Amino acid sequence: MARKRYYRRRTAFAWLPSIFAIVLGLALLGAPGAGRATPASATVPPEAEGPVIIGPVDAIVVDGLDPSSQIRAQGGIIVPEGGSEPTGTVPSGPSAADPVFQGEDHGPLTSGGLTPSSLSPTGVNFAGITSLAYPPDTVGDVGTNHYIQMVNATEYQIWDKAGTSLVGPLSFGALWPSGNCTANAGDPIVVFDHLADRWLLAQFASPNHMCIAISQTADPTAGTWFLYEFDTIAFPDYEKFGVWPDGYYMTSFESPSLGTYVFDRTAMLAGNAATAIKFTISELTGDPGVRSTRILPADLDGPAPAVGTPNYMVRSVDGQQDTSNPNDRIEIWEFATDWTTPANSTFVNVQMINAAGGLAPFDIMTCDRNGAGIRDCIPQPDTDDTVDALSNRPMMQLKYRSVNGVPTMVFNQTIDVSGSIFDLLGFVPTYEVAGIRWYELRLPGGTWTIGNQGTFGPQDAGATTEEELLHRWMGSAAIDSHGNIALAYSMVNDDDSNPVYPGLSYTGRCYDDAADTLPQGEAIIISGSNSLEIGYGGRWGDYSALSVDPVDDSTFWFTGHLADGTTRIASFTVDCVPAEFLLYFDPVLGDLVVEGIDDGGALPVVMSGGGFFRTYTIEDTAGNKTAVNLVALKFGFGRVFFWLQSINYNSAGEQPIYGRGLFYSSGFSRTGALSNFIGQVRASHGPSYMAGYNGTTTKIYGAGGFTSLPGFVSLTIRSEEGATSTGYGLIP
Repeated sequence: MARKRYYRRRTAFAWLPSIFAIVLGLALLGAPGAGRATPASATVPPEAEGPVIIGPVDAIVVDGLDPSSQIRAQGGIIVPEGGSEPTGTVPSGPSAADPVFQGEDHGPLTSGGLTPSSLSPTGVNFAGITSLAYPPDTVGDVGTNHYIQMVNATEYQIWDKAGTSLVGPLSFGALWPSGNCTANAGDPIVVFDHLADRWLLAQFASPNHMCIAISQTADPTAGTWFLYEFDTIAFPDYEKFGVWPDGYYMTSFESPSLGTYVFDRTAMLAGNAATAIKFTISELTGDPGVRSTRILPADLDGPAPAVGTPNYMVRSVDGQQDTSNPNDRIEIWEFATDWTTPANSTFVNVQMINAAGGLAPFDIMTCDRNGAGIRDCIPQPDTDDTVDALSNRPMMQLKYRSVNGVPTMVFNQTIDVSGSIFDLLGFVPTYEVAGIRWYELRLPGGTWTIGNQGTFGPQDAGATTEEELLHRWMGSAAIDSHGNIALAYSMVNDDDSNPVYPGLSYTGRCYDDAADTLPQGEAIIISGSNSLEIGYGGRWGDYSALSVDPVDDSTFWFTGHLADGTTRIASFTVDCVPAEFLLYFDPVLGDLVVEGIDDGGALPVVMSGGGFFRTYTIEDTAGNKTAVNLVALKFGFGRVFFWLQSINYNSAGEQPIYGRGLFYSSGFSRTGALSNFIGQVRASHGPSYMAGYNGTTTKIYGAGGFTSLPGFVSLTIRSEEGATSTGYGLIP
């Protein structure tokens, strides 16, 4: 969104980092359905060049590498970003008010961080690798039994899921016996391939190489890898990977273009010679002083999509970043791979979602806070030194999964929210304020739509000065199997008297929360204890990573870093599980049937009590117990009202049941949406969630000559996917 900004300058002296720098290889280079769709009058989509076929490349097979051979990198290292930076005067002027800004009273700050959150506390929360490089490029992923983290220059470490270190930190380059990949050049990536129970680790290498290691087994601690070194033709800076059934997809910044790739996953998992297919698209030319955007590949969570589904890629564009089409938009691309005839592969921009398609306008940060340029972005306490926001690009990863049968993608980007502060707090900031724009895109038919979008930037309602404002940036978003969304990020203020040093926090939304909001509070992973003092525009990030545990498909794992180079790994959940159940009498079977929707498996139910008006205990797979009254009242003409009533849902260890009546009549069945007739188990929610609950469609069977509850009846549990489990029952 175009704008002009004029800033008051702070009086300060920009100074060079006092750290000993080893400028690495990069420096040497010098360089479909109903929804809100793009209208037919939209600007003609950009086109890609390609395909270019790379390889095949033979694998280097490493069996049981001795960890002692993988020594750590030494010294303080600065890893520069590739490509040229924009020139010209940095644009200035107030940003517009954000129509989806979420900035309501955050609550007062406390010495321990922010006010208590309705999110779960962290499960594990432990120190990762202490990075020897700036930026650390902290990244990680969670697998079936392990967590692997990587940092710049380039090291990896492996833990079990309790946080016990098993291997490392070790040099990634030392995996290779020789060649370009032996250098720890940087920009590490780690992704877990849950479809194969394997690991992918990667980094770039000069002059134009991508180094990829695939674990030979599910156990990455065994030291057995298939190693590949691909010549990418151009330097593959800022690469991002996504797992997909037919390939490992990658994007990179190759100024003046963006590279998109697919690597032959099937061949690489087998250790066979592997081919890559490459397309390029032009880097957009923006206003003077405005940094260009990037593109992300979809990274799959959950079940695989249908065979032949293309990998989706997304590029977000602020109008300032494209002089030829100065409109805010989200571009959606499809990479369709043909391994039989690679030349038939295609990479096409299939959709642009703009304002007409429901996209809320946004402004990236243009920075230059102290006159020090495009990285001079975010302030910190106790210093005039600032850090980079990387606001010009969508942040990793673009997470894809099917939610209730609907393909869904989530991602985030740091933007400027200063234009929304006046309506919130009554004053206009002089400088930019970092907040996080997040998106949930859905594909209910043939067209991608915006399911949810918002800008997260809550502030203390008592804030009266700019220094008290909270900045949030360097985020990563993910979505679990229930449709709950989480966002984790760095957070800081500029308040010397009540400092919030750069630390790590998280927030989230339940699958059925109000649209365009992250209302589940905010929780601290770790509070910072100092600021990064290496001058104006210190490198931060360049990314963080939020992923979903493939075992339960609901626990989020996050890694990020602090100013002193230490990193953190933590897990948490968004406790909103749609574990619904319906109870009815089947007149044919003569059974009381429990028809449930849970987290993908059977919901064991144990009930005990006595009398016509009975109290039962419902117990889920986690051992959580809830007491309910099961009420059955018979009226004339064979009619029976039957419902559940919550008891003491605030008691320790109990979860609420929202009692709704179920209507039965002799010889009568009814199909319909019965919003007032459904009992629901919902984890970790209070009374406020009772009002407005929308029921689901079900079939109610007649109770026949029902006069009393039998001593024992068979129960059938039916999951969302249609699987059934029997053998549970009422216990007298």
